[in-house]
Amino acid sequence: MASLYLIRHGQASFGEPEYDRLSPKGHQQGLMLGKAWQTMAAPDLVFTGELCRHHQTYEAFNKAYRNTAHQEVTTHQLAALNEFDHIDILMQSEKQWRSYQDLVDYFSSLPDAKNNLKQVFDDAFTKWALADSTGNYQESWGVFKQRANTALQLLIEARTVEQQTILAFTSGGIIAAIVQQLLALSDQHCLTLMRQIRNTSVTKIVFSGERVSLDYFNNYQHLEQVGASWSTHR
Repeated sequence: MASLYLIRHGQASFGEPEYDRLSPKGHQQGLMLGKAWQTMAAPDLVFTGELCRHHQTYEAFNKAYRNTAHQEVTTHQLAALNEFDHIDILMQSEKQWRSYQDLVDYFSSLPDAKNNLKQVFDDAFTKWALADSTGNYQESWGVFKQRANTALQLLIEARTVEQQTILAFTSGGIIAAIVQQLLALSDQHCLTLMRQIRNTSVTKIVFSGERVSLDYFNNYQHLEQVGASWSTHR
């Protein structure tokens, strides 16, 4: 059977004016994963989404991975691996900020700014996914899930018979939506899974012919071995 490894990006810059870039910790998480992968099966195909944090995570991974004799693999970009637009979801929440910068400035003036922003985002996200998916969002929850499932099919169909190991650097929402489909979970369970996915964690899917199944979910052993502080959600 062939294997597809869905890899969540490293810690991004949550609460900063430019979210879509890795924090210093996120970059180090990518290096840790690359080092750990030296004992894993060499990838035959590598995909990333279009987001900066996806590319930066793969670059850090590859830098550590190639310290051995492993040959670099050509990467392919797949828009279907992009995360939902969290800025749009926040803009559609009860507080109508004119821009993401307005939102950042507002929360920066509060004590414990990141935790306050996290709570507002969690509320806005739940509203998008469970309560108001027909609002004025650029992409509804239902359409997002369909896109995630399309990504899975495209990744499976991309390989040749000889290619057995695929890596896809993506985001937590995409991973959770794919797992939801494979396990026939409810939307509420999908949201619960999404909140558990660690940065640079690995979810493995195995497939052969029409059979596609989940092998394991949210493996972040490469972080646990270093210390609990490296196992981040955002």
